[in-house]
Amino acid sequence: MRHPIRPALGRRVGRVVRGAVLAVVAALALAGLTAAPARAGGSRAVVIVDTGSGTYTRVISFDGTISGYDALVLAGAAPATYGFAGQGVAVCQLFGVGNPADGSCLGTASDPSYWAYYRSPAGNGGWQYSRGGAGATRVSDGDVEGWRFGAGGAPGYQAFCAVAGCAPPPAPEPTPTPNPSPNPAPGVAAGGSSDVSGSGAPGSGPVGGAGAATDPAAGT
Repeated sequence: MRHPIRPALGRRVGRVVRGAVLAVVAALALAGLTAAPARAGGSRAVVIVDTGSGTYTRVISFDGTISGYDALVLAGAAPATYGFAGQGVAVCQLFGVGNPADGSCLGTASDPSYWAYYRSPAGNGGWQYSRGGAGATRVSDGDVEGWRFGAGGAPGYQAFCAVAGCAPPPAPEPTPTPNPSPNPAPGVAAGGSSDVSGSGAPGSGPVGGAGAATDPAAGT
């Protein structure tokens, strides 16, 4: 005898399993967008966000390196994102400005405005258009991250040290100055020494010079 409940139960279990698999896939897709906790650390970066009507400039602190998305979260930009199949996740809104988090995230034919992403790694003097999305980039100490809502232009550039402040380089060690050699005493040749025993006083020795001997036979 066949039990009609079993096929129904099997279909129900299958739906549960498929739902669990989809949930895992969704969790993995969003794993790269998990924000780092806002805590002080040994690294600092600058985040500049130009909404078109105003500019937000923030200095963030973190440990090691973080993603560009994490940098936006630490800057308080409240990023809203949308995932495009096979193309990754795009930033739709920052500070409440931008496009809806749907298929129009990157603009439409009538309004092509979108959030353009620029970067300036530590030591660089200007912007570079980012080749990767915010979830794939890595932000390190001294970096500057830039975003602008519009037709793809860059925000105004500001150097890291101009915003966050940098300690001046250490002063060079002073070069020691040699002390001048004292002048020799009068009557002493350079490099010689003075006789202070009195034996060199005028008239105290033979005219011929020191070391002359008296002939004991003289005067006899």
